[in-house]
Amino acid sequence: MKHFSALTLLFVFLLSSTALAAEDSPRWQFNIFGGPYKPKISATSSAKQEHYELYFGDDNAYLFGDKPMMVGVESTWFVWNRFGLLGVNAKIANWNVEGFSRRCLSSEAANSQNYINCNPNEPSTLENTEAGTTANRLQVVPLQLGLVYRFTYLHTKYGIPIEPYLKAGFDYFLWWASTGSERAYRPVNEDQEEKAGSGGTGGYHMGAGLSLNLNWLDPRTASRGRVTSGIAGSFLFLEINSLKVAGFKEPARLDMSATQYTAGIAIDFL
Repeated sequence: MKHFSALTLLFVFLLSSTALAAEDSPRWQFNIFGGPYKPKISATSSAKQEHYELYFGDDNAYLFGDKPMMVGVESTWFVWNRFGLLGVNAKIANWNVEGFSRRCLSSEAANSQNYINCNPNEPSTLENTEAGTTANRLQVVPLQLGLVYRFTYLHTKYGIPIEPYLKAGFDYFLWWASTGSERAYRPVNEDQEEKAGSGGTGGYHMGAGLSLNLNWLDPRTASRGRVTSGIAGSFLFLEINSLKVAGFKEPARLDMSATQYTAGIAIDFL
């Protein structure tokens, strides 16, 4: 009887400990991030890459050379807590790059104003051109859905405020091009049939990162926020992502693949 009572007390203690751990662990996280980005455009066609560089390859236009900043938000819902947190995450971001149209000049007098019938969709015909005055823009909205695993054991067990994490998932990058304030179009055959300069590219990503828990800077305020606002912690993070967004080998897709570095701030909520 004594052994049964002891086992019962141990079972109740384990249940209460598990419930307390689940109650103390965050339920979800929200973060804001940013980082430089430049798409590959094409892994097989140098003409497509040259076209992109011709219109958007000004390496003096942005803070990181020819890589404009991508900014976005991400939410993660944690579904498992064993030596760390496993969560399902969703991300949306915004990125755009700007350039100018090309003015096609005579090959005999590159500085003259004699225009020839060059094709702005064929980089090989644009050797003798200069930047025009009409603004061009490529707009991209990346969407991601995936899994995140945070190794929180060192923090919860020993108080070390560093938490490494891994992530992977699927991507879909919406994109469209515009000339001036109008959607861009391009001819696709000799009958001048036109195709809208917009589309989407699917793929996947794998990433890793390090987050720094900021609660140790002011534990008293962190404890107060936990009680009054349900904020379990705040973090600074750095991560690297390998984006393989080439349409799963589908033809006629813009290759949005890249190796991307991002940084940001994240908040855990109970």
